[in-house]
This record gives sequence, C-alpha cells and structure tokens, in this order.
Amino acid sequence: MASDLLQLEQTQPAYSRRASVGDFGTQRMRKDSIIRFSAVALALLTVATVVFAVINWQKESDYVKIAPTDQVWWKEQNGYLVAEGVTANGPGDKAGIKVGDRLLKIEGLPKDRNIRNVAEYQKLIYRTGVYSKLNYLLDRHGVSIELGPVIPEPADNSL
Repeated sequence: MASDLLQLEQTQPAYSRRASVGDFGTQRMRKDSIIRFSAVALALLTVATVVFAVINWQKESDYVKIAPTDQVWWKEQNGYLVAEGVTANGPGDKAGIKVGDRLLKIEGLPKDRNIRNVAEYQKLIYRTGVYSKLNYLLDRHGVSIELGPVIPEPADNSL
C-alpha cells in the first residue's frame, strides 16, 4: 500500500505551482471583468437617470401654471370656509375680507351651491387664474356681504 502511495506521488504531484498561478490569473480576470461590467452598468444607469430627469423637467415645465391666491387662510368649519388669517395689503385685505368671515360663494359657482371645502375653493380660484376679477359672497356675523373685485395674485412658491 505504501508503495502505491509513493508511485502516486511521483507520477502526479498533489498540487502544481503552475495550476495555482493559472487559477490566480483566472480569478484576477474575473474580478477585472466584474469591475468593468459594474462600471459600465453604473455609467449607463447614470446617463439614463440624467435623460429621464431632463424629460421630467421638460414635461413639468409644460404644465406648470402659476397658482393664484387671495392671501387669505381659509379653514373648514361646520361646512363653510372661515377666514383664519388675512395678509395685510394682500388681495383679500384690499377687497375687505376680515378674520372670521365665512365664504359662501365665488363668482362662477352655481347659485344653489355654497363652497364647502378648501379643495373646491382652490379649484374655483385656480380655474379663474391670476389677476382675474372675482366677486366673493361672504357672511359676516349673519349679514351677507358681496365683495369685489378680489384679484388673486401669483402665489409665492419660493423657498
């Protein structure tokens, strides 16, 4: 048995120095190709991200409309909008809106309907646009008051 093991060792060494060098070279090539592939993939993803960002910016600029505002903070209360705050020298202040006024109607709303929520108000004012003249029907301490014109200004969306 020992003679068989000696013959096996002499004819076929346990490891060859050349084989390990070849394995190291193959491993290095694999690492290099993985790194190159990763670099190319990241570069392509970066280019695609930039392209999509430019497309998004162009599409967004097509649909950006300046949001109008009367510079009055409206709060929903008991099915009505109530003026919570009025900016000094803003369109609402110039028209005569006071804190505590209830907004009933805006020009363009059907006569049998009142404004019930902020979303409906914003939709109406947005539809009319910036610098358009609007007439507001308000309830001030139980008395209906028609104010006009309220001229919405562009909202300041700057940071």
